[in-house]
Parts: sequence; structure tokens; C-alpha cells
Amino acid sequence: MDRDGWAYWLSSKVRQANLIRFMAGFLIPSLTDIASVHLRTGSLSRLIRNHGRQTAKIMKDIHARDPSMFTALVHSVELGSDPRLARAFDADDTLLQHGIGVAGTTQRKVTATVDEWGEKFARAGGIISGMRTWNRFWKITTGIYRAHRLRDMTANWSKLSAEEVADLTTLGIGKTEGERIARYIGRYGETTPEGHWDPNLEAWMSSPDGREAARDFRMAITRDMNRAVFTPGIGDTPLMMSHGAGKLWLQFQTYAFTFMNRFLVPASQRLARGDHSALVSFAHLTWSALVVVMAKDIIRGEDPEKRLEPKNWSNTTFEIVDRSGVMAYLSPYVDAGIKASGPIQEAALGRVMIGPTSRYARNSWSDSLLGASFGLYRDMRDFGTAVASGDAERVGDKGMLLMPFNTYARALMNQLETINAK
Repeated sequence: MDRDGWAYWLSSKVRQANLIRFMAGFLIPSLTDIASVHLRTGSLSRLIRNHGRQTAKIMKDIHARDPSMFTALVHSVELGSDPRLARAFDADDTLLQHGIGVAGTTQRKVTATVDEWGEKFARAGGIISGMRTWNRFWKITTGIYRAHRLRDMTANWSKLSAEEVADLTTLGIGKTEGERIARYIGRYGETTPEGHWDPNLEAWMSSPDGREAARDFRMAITRDMNRAVFTPGIGDTPLMMSHGAGKLWLQFQTYAFTFMNRFLVPASQRLARGDHSALVSFAHLTWSALVVVMAKDIIRGEDPEKRLEPKNWSNTTFEIVDRSGVMAYLSPYVDAGIKASGPIQEAALGRVMIGPTSRYARNSWSDSLLGASFGLYRDMRDFGTAVASGDAERVGDKGMLLMPFNTYARALMNQLETINAK
């Protein structure tokens, strides 16, 4: 598909429209990020206690002139273009183009205007949703933690366990790189007047060897930040998602593929070795998924306490499994299968024991199979049908689903309906 042609451009606008529609609701499901942060850093309370103040200062002073190289490093991962949010929801390419066609033509001017407004809405959504602040806080804190760990681990290389050495190797740090980093940290590392340690990377740049050490240090920090609060990268998604049609069909699946590669696989491997930290990470994943389930109930105007009733335990358990992400990219297809099996369950058991999850409540089984882009087509079709038939109530319902950042509007309407019902 020609990336400067109408087909790719229109498909990218469909994906961007889906992002803008739903991104305001991404913060609550992102609470499960704490599991991956714990897997990379250990105790969350200790992490915040040790590094939370430095993170807050960096976030507060981000627009200050001439920050240190280390401060710029840990903040630049999310500062430039909200990459985690865009990549995780298959819209990163929509932030990199401004129009198609020959410069100066009407085609280029019109498409560039659409692209610019789409980018503005997407960036506004990152702020409105709270995702930009959430991503930055955890990534910066993780970067600070990893810098301290690199300082301590490289200074005591001979005392590291085989697992610690292997972990550093995945970050690009072998014995040679570790000894070089330790040498420059010992020579130039300093503590600021506020009591925060800084590797003082500027001083490393005085020699070719120091520049190589700084490069290895920066790469290790960046890689660890993107693992703790994972940002999709090379090899995280199947090859078909490198093409426009694959992106269109599997939109919102990027996060699922990345979660599987960067959390489920390594956490399961560590759990198999008896790693206590991996077990705690899965515990964090479970309770945070329960919080997500109950918070979503409240947003829909439902009583979350009903989740704890014995008759609802099977559905609640399935909701937790779904919201935790452990089904990875299979989640929508499992939903499609459950919806299709509803009549069979009712005929065999007298009632539907395991129903569809709330995440796909609006979907038919075909919607779950065909993805979010088909859902946008369906909503636009239903909106047009409602307008043509003069069905004001349905026009309002479908129109709300097509609104930018509609999560908050739908939540408000649900709460008002609940109040009126009482």
C-alpha cells in the first residue's frame, strides 16, 4: 500500500479517529502497568519512596533551560510525541505525516489540514486522559531506579548472580561495558544540592571511550524504561502489522502483543525459576485488574458490589482474566466465541454461565473478530440510519460514540440515568 496514496492515508485516519474516540478511557485499564513496573524494579512502595521526589522535580522542571543530560534522557522518552500512547494503539504513523500528494496542490493542503487537526486532538487526548502524566511518572521513576542499579551493579560485577548478569546482558551491558560504565560513574558521578544522584554524563563526553560508555548507559536506561512501562518496538508485533491493512484490522492489538512479549513471557520464565518478585508481579496484576473491572462498573452506572455476589463469581473471574491481559491478543476472539456459544450454554445449563466481558459489551461476535475499524464503520452506518429514520434517541446514542474523548460523556450520561432511575 502506497504510503503517499489515498488508501493508506484514509486507513490511517480511521485508526486515528478510533484513537481520538476512545483514548480518554485508557487511563483506568492502564492501572495494570504497575505489574510490569514491579517486575523490573521490585517493591513499588520502595521505588516511590526512594525516587518519587526526584521524579516529581524532573516533571516540574521539564521546561527549565539547560537540564542535565541525565534529566533530559529520562524525560525525553515520553516528551517528544507521546510515543507510548501512539504506538500502543497503532496510530504512531499518523503523527509523522502532514498531507499527501505534491506540495502546493489542493490535495496536499486539505490532507495536511486534516492531519494537523488530528494530531492536535490526539495530543490533547493524551493530556485529557491523564495518560501522558501516568506514562511519564512511571518511566522517569524507572529510569532513575535503573541508573542507580547500574551504578551499584557495575561497581560490584564480580558479586552479581547469573540472573543479574543475564538481565544486564539483555540491556546491552556485558562485563566490558559494565566495567567502563563503573569507571566513569566513579570518576564523574555526583550528588546534587537537593540530594539526588546524577551520573554527570556531560563530563563523560571528553573522550571517545567516555562517549561509548555514555551511549551504553543511555541505551540501557531507555531499554529498561520501555520494558517497565512498555512501549512497542521492533519485533513486538507480527509482520502483517507493518502494512496498512494489518494495522487497520488489528488496531488496539499492539498493546496485547507487546504485553505478551515484555511481561507474560519473561514473568512466566522467572516464575518457573521460583522468582518471588515475579509471583508478586502477578499478584499486582490480579488486584489491579479487579480495580479496573469495578471502576468500569461505576463508569457504566452499575453497582460494583454485585460483582462479589456468588452467582456472579464466574463472570467476575473471567472479567479479571480479561482485564489483566493474560489472554493477550486472543481476548477479542475469545469474546466472539463466548457470544456465539451463548445459546448453547443456555440450552445445556439453563442459563449463560460465562457471558461476554464488559470490555466488548457493545460488540457483536463479528465486531470482535473484525476489529475497531469495522466498529467505526458500524457506528457511522447506524448513526446515518438513525438520522434518516428520525430516531432522536438513537441519534444521540450513536452520535455520542462518534464524539472525540467520548468516555467522559458516556460516563456522565450513565450516572445521570442511574440518578434518575432512583
